[in-house]
Amino acid sequence: GRPVLAHRGSAWFRARKFVRRNLVLVSTTMIVLLAVSAAALNWKLQRDSVVRERDKAREATKFLTQIFEQASPVNNRGIVPDVVTLTKRGVGTLIDNQRIAPEARAEMLVLLSRVLTGLGEFPAALEAATQALKYEAQWQRDNPLLAIRAHIAKAQALVENDQLAAARAELSVLEPFAEKQGASTAELALQRDVFFVRATVEHTEGHFAEALTTLDQALSKALALLGYGALSDALAQPKIGELEQTLGEILHQQCQSLIENASANVALKRCEAVQRYREQVFPPDHPAQVATLNALATITQNLGDLVGSLRLSEKVLAATARVYGSEHPNTGKAQLNLGVDQRSVGMLQEAQASYQAAARIFTLARGPDHPHTLLVQNNLANLYYSMGDFSGALTLHLAVQAKRRATLPADSPAHYQSSANIAKCLWRLGRLDEAQRLVESLLAAAPMHNGKAPRMERVLYARIVLARGQAARAYALAQAIRMEIQAQAPDLTNLAGAWLTEAQAALLLKRPNTEIIQAANAAQAALATDESRDLASAEEITAFAAQHR
Repeated sequence: GRPVLAHRGSAWFRARKFVRRNLVLVSTTMIVLLAVSAAALNWKLQRDSVVRERDKAREATKFLTQIFEQASPVNNRGIVPDVVTLTKRGVGTLIDNQRIAPEARAEMLVLLSRVLTGLGEFPAALEAATQALKYEAQWQRDNPLLAIRAHIAKAQALVENDQLAAARAELSVLEPFAEKQGASTAELALQRDVFFVRATVEHTEGHFAEALTTLDQALSKALALLGYGALSDALAQPKIGELEQTLGEILHQQCQSLIENASANVALKRCEAVQRYREQVFPPDHPAQVATLNALATITQNLGDLVGSLRLSEKVLAATARVYGSEHPNTGKAQLNLGVDQRSVGMLQEAQASYQAAARIFTLARGPDHPHTLLVQNNLANLYYSMGDFSGALTLHLAVQAKRRATLPADSPAHYQSSANIAKCLWRLGRLDEAQRLVESLLAAAPMHNGKAPRMERVLYARIVLARGQAARAYALAQAIRMEIQAQAPDLTNLAGAWLTEAQAALLLKRPNTEIIQAANAAQAALATDESRDLASAEEITAFAAQHR
């Protein structure tokens, strides 16, 4: 195995011979060298990671120092800026300061986007998240989970700005990540957040069944993070903690979707359990406890307890204003919901004040043409209707419809709402031909809700037919929808209107007086649990019942 003297081999030839003669020694040496090299490489990667984190921490400290220095009254003409102003300034500073490393800038912008969303400053939150992703290609290789967080923050901000199609597009980027199996703890938390935001989009779009399915996926991730195999285990062991609180948010969203996609009794049972859980995992007076109370107020109204719903809404508004302040969009929502309850029990002046307060908040926070602002205007028009100002109500409903057509997608449920409200105004104003054509078009295109045709439009159609003198047809239509509503108890919305139409038609058809009296009394009794007053006011029903006793 040695080189011959007759021909001196090449270096490679001599090396091969040496390796064969000293195989154990060479193998051992190579293993040691590889181990040392791997350790050195790992040390370098760890060192680079530590250096990167150290640099980001320095950048963050420097940035925060700048922001808080700007808070001095000396720099603000004697006025101490509030947290919203400082946070917005921080976003501007990060956008303008190109000397900050892209990854550090993105980290801070994502954080500020989440802060601004919590503060109700949704356009600024969207700008921060968008800027965080502007240089994504420069940092996502070293920090892929930051890229996920940035996309989630942007999707959340898009939802709050009512850009639902864009939010869906943002979330579609995250689908492969959300479906990834064997995720780490950090990845599980982000997967949970992706499903939660997607469910929020689906709920906002009115796709409540899809939202519930997506929430089940978010729930499974949340339970996995907590180490529970079933929801019942988590509910039995509530404690204050970030993971438990996030589970509470998911359960609250389920409660909200169940209100729209299940019977009132089923929704009530689940939402009461959610409220008990949230009261234990959130500190006292936390806004999260208030949110489910608001859902319970909606269910209470659906169950016909109008005064109970009003009391809950008053409690929600007081707590929301205390936690968020009087100008926050959440306070605007609470004002809007209180106005709905006040109108239901006939407190019309109080409802007007609540709607005006909500309109002012939403106009300032989200703009005059935002869907939430337009919803308040829609409700204000309905209030004019309840006050008997049908011309004023029609004018405002037409204005809202025009803005909705200009700003909302063609398939938005808000367009249907506007048309239905316009139809009832036309009916009250005696413009029966227009009203009938519009209601017929609505019924032809009406979305089924839990397998049920829309009640209000069907009762309105019977009222229009009656006004046109077609008593027999109106009687048959009113009786049919009245029996359907009774079968769907405890939700008895529009029952009073159906009973009154049946009683008035029976009178014109010269039906037995006992039948007319029975229908009139039933209409009056239905007022106790039917929050709808649009098609049959309490005054109309009371006057008719008094005449036919």
